[in-house]
Amino acid sequence: MLMFAQTLFYLTVSLAIIGLGILFGMITYYLMKVARELNRIANNVGEASDDLRVQLEDILEQLASIPFLSAFIRPAAFRKHSKKGRE
Repeated sequence: MLMFAQTLFYLTVSLAIIGLGILFGMITYYLMKVARELNRIANNVGEASDDLRVQLEDILEQLASIPFLSAFIRPAAFRKHSKKGRE
């Protein structure tokens, strides 16, 4: 009877180790899948922010062409050079 119990114990432990290995492999696979997806999302956000920056620059340039708003919206570099002897 002891031999049967010992064999059953070894089989159960072996199956548990195999099951844990499979579970670890599945977890690793899904973590890699999530990491790839996060990388793709980060790249998309970077591209979107670059597009947004360009669009905002275009809007500011268009608003700067309006005489009333140009004093408030002109770029700082332009304002720095346009001061007449104030430095």
